Amino acid sequence: MRILQFCKKLPFPPKDGESIAILNISKGLAEAGHEVTVFAINTKRHRGRLDAIPSNLKDTIRFHAVDLDTDPHWWSAITNLVGRRSYHISRFYDKKVLSPLRALLESETYDIIQLEGLFGLQYLQDIRSWQSSPIVYRAHNIEYRIWNRLLLNEPNPIKRNYLEIQTKRLHDFERNMVTKVDGWVPISPLDGDLLRELDRDMPRHISPATVRLEDWTRASETGTKRTIGFLGGLDWMPNQEGLRWFIEKALPSIRASVEEVEFHIAGRNQPDWMEAWRADDVFLHGEVDDAASFLADKSVIIVPLLSGSGMRIKIIEAMAAQKAIVSTSIGAEGIPVENGKDIFLADYPKDFSDAVVRLLSEPSLANEMAGLARTTVEQHFDYRPVCRKLVEFYEALISVHR
Repeated sequence: MRILQFCKKLPFPPKDGESIAILNISKGLAEAGHEVTVFAINTKRHRGRLDAIPSNLKDTIRFHAVDLDTDPHWWSAITNLVGRRSYHISRFYDKKVLSPLRALLESETYDIIQLEGLFGLQYLQDIRSWQSSPIVYRAHNIEYRIWNRLLLNEPNPIKRNYLEIQTKRLHDFERNMVTKVDGWVPISPLDGDLLRELDRDMPRHISPATVRLEDWTRASETGTKRTIGFLGGLDWMPNQEGLRWFIEKALPSIRASVEEVEFHIAGRNQPDWMEAWRADDVFLHGEVDDAASFLADKSVIIVPLLSGSGMRIKIIEAMAAQKAIVSTSIGAEGIPVENGKDIFLADYPKDFSDAVVRLLSEPSLANEMAGLARTTVEQHFDYRPVCRKLVEFYEALISVHR
């Protein structure tokens, strides 16, 4: 089977959840003997280099990248109000992308074209004019839900009004375009149910984000220090919002209850204003080369998301690394966890801080929870069976499409 993945960012290096989710599927499909091509918009914010991709990876997966500046700018954000298009989406549609995409699709035939995320749906009509292959929408999240939650939590009335306009436009685009593809591959059961409300007859297959278990065989190295860790993209607004909530409303109580506690924050594209959080017990690491090394000596991993959608690959990785985790319910959406068993879920500052304090104070409980978390990952998120089931869905879709 020949598969084209169209992505809004180059999934290498795999430093953020979206890139990891894309690349793990690419690797899994390629290892199963399928021909995989990745065509990516190479954004300014997440700029990658094709020459930095290891040769052994390029031997199994073909990569194409088109450089494009998709950063938001105040003048274009304001002028966008004159039209009707979503500014969140329209920044990713450009003639610079159309030309090489057309050249690729007119020179090669694919059995499946997999659009990674909502942004690729802008190119749907163009792709259909160049190739008749089945097109599937791999929903990493429901974008409207993310922005609507951010809107509800925005205290600034001017920003809130702007977000309200853009969120409605995004909602209209999402509802209109997702029904025009040939199949859905949501990574979260919850998102799959939301999509099904739009078209109950659309072929659909839940294909979760995955991990390569062999990459997470390192035993827990939690030492005597009481350390809290956070790992995630620091330019993503839901992560910024959640970290601010944790630092302002939960961390003070933890400091009062636990002596010599440390909080370590890591992630790419850290904004300058986060430097104000740096303190004797708050460490800002920026982007780290190896997630496993960062997680290894952390006692508790937190995921304090107040908005978002889809599935948090960073939770799955922390579970694979056998770490005790405290998350909000939103942060753990779509992951088959059980509160108090393989994770602690807490949606209010006091409950969140109490859960962290308990895990820091009871290492045996933390170790037990971490072991059960690893078992959950082994049962649900190993990339091999996930890819195998995805291929079965694609084979059925192709047979119907002929």
